[in-house]
Amino acid sequence: MSGDSPRGPVHDEFMRLFSRHQRQVYAYIATVLVNPADVEEVVLGRIRELWSKLDAFERDKSFVKWACGVAHLQILRFFRQQKRKPLPLEDSTIELLLADRAQMEDELTDRRNNLASCIKQLRPADREVLTACYAPGTNFKTAAKKLGRSTAALYHTLGRIRRALLECVNRRMTQQGRA
Repeated sequence: MSGDSPRGPVHDEFMRLFSRHQRQVYAYIATVLVNPADVEEVVLGRIRELWSKLDAFERDKSFVKWACGVAHLQILRFFRQQKRKPLPLEDSTIELLLADRAQMEDELTDRRNNLASCIKQLRPADREVLTACYAPGTNFKTAAKKLGRSTAALYHTLGRIRRALLECVNRRMTQQGRA
């Protein structure tokens, strides 16, 4: 990626990649920062840092790994700036947590991809239940009403769907030699 204008192809690709993977990077940061306000502070700093380091990103590499690497530095910087406050963890523990989370990223990505494939294999009625239950801003009671079911019946159905998805993902991970 080269330094095109802020609204050029590099900007567009960055925004596409960032939007697509922001939850993964947020989860990486939340591994060691428990306060949501602290996570947001690091996320905002990370966005600026990612943009400033965009020329270092190689297109054939994983955006998530690169972004988490930059986030790692942001997290350490955040903790250094907080030295006057008591820290919940030692620096070495923070490093271990972040290293473990980074190693898990490939498996988590495989699990997410397998979950997407498993969801596609569900019956349309089961996919409708998932969509109703996990739509943004929806709660369980609203989903049950929308689907014309009691909350108890919906809870039972959702439990069955979740078990089926877990079995499907685990089976696919085993077939791929990742379990």
